[in-house]
Amino acid sequence: MEENKYIWPEERVRAELRRMDKITGLKGAELPIRFNEAARTLGSFTPGRRESGSFQFSRHYLENPNIPDEVNCDTIRHEYAHYMDWVIYGGSGHGKTWKACCSKIDALPLRLYNSGMAKHYRKIHEISEANLRRCSGYAVGQTVRHPQFGTGVIETIREAKEDRMLEVVFPGGTKKIFSACWMHDHCPGDGIV
Repeated sequence: MEENKYIWPEERVRAELRRMDKITGLKGAELPIRFNEAARTLGSFTPGRRESGSFQFSRHYLENPNIPDEVNCDTIRHEYAHYMDWVIYGGSGHGKTWKACCSKIDALPLRLYNSGMAKHYRKIHEISEANLRRCSGYAVGQTVRHPQFGTGVIETIREAKEDRMLEVVFPGGTKKIFSACWMHDHCPGDGIV
């Protein structure tokens, strides 16, 4: 089977729509989705009769590896908020009822794409990747030195957002948990003996 080349293929878009359907009780994931190559419009919702309509999204953005996931995800949520506004309030546009819908599904109530947000998300990803690189040099069984507690052995490692938590056993059986990023920044030689 051929691997899908899209970063946000239709199934991933529908999965996000289904996630919002669970929140709202609506059926947005069942609506038709069309894709285009628009460079100026990320997405749109076109109302239909009653609770119907269709979504349209730009492959130009969904396939672009320089567009952070958060931007594409928010575009999908933005258009879902239009669908929700249409179904619940009969509204269209970016008014008060649309903004209320945005708040219920965790969409940014911004009318237009903001390149500043994309830069913001890219910066967050860069920091996260740098933190993960900083804390990736630790392994279970490794000996580390802490400035206050002395030398100990890493017993377990738990993944944490942008970090790893190291459970270290010191002489006498004392166990302490440290952030790998903290160890890297505060212990000579990253704490590694």
